[in-house]
Amino acid sequence: MGVELADQRAGQPVAVLGVPQDGPEPVEWAAGGEELTPPAPGPDPGTLQLGQTFYRYCPVDSWKPAVNLYESPASYYVCVDLAGMDRQEIDVQVKGNVLMITGTRRHPHPPWEVPEMSIHLMEVDQGPFCRSVEIPSEVDVDRIRASYSSAGFLWVELPRRGGG
Repeated sequence: MGVELADQRAGQPVAVLGVPQDGPEPVEWAAGGEELTPPAPGPDPGTLQLGQTFYRYCPVDSWKPAVNLYESPASYYVCVDLAGMDRQEIDVQVKGNVLMITGTRRHPHPPWEVPEMSIHLMEVDQGPFCRSVEIPSEVDVDRIRASYSSAGFLWVELPRRGGG
């Protein structure tokens, strides 16, 4: 099932691997995602949970963007810090009961031409990233929506069934 990723400036999707151990068939809701075969299951203590536990699969070399989780009477909200990216570099998918957000952030460069530059400190993550969040059973997956803002935040709304 495809879900449009809105962008207040312009852009699109990336790749996170989070598959429940005994979940239903994966449902893709963002164009451009490829089916990935996860490694052998194993618990990931860093997994964000809004409900029951699950097993997650992320490439070892990927970094995890910062995430905030919110809740209202009508929905859950996931806010992901993805500064410096374009919408087309972000992939948002639902596989079973897992929200998966993946992509690759390019190395940051100054906005002007620099002939030669040395690195003294590098704290800004770059390269492939992967983040997954368990989706509670009361979420209406057909109404999930996402938006990427010019401030560099990806917002995903997970509406509750029968909620506002």
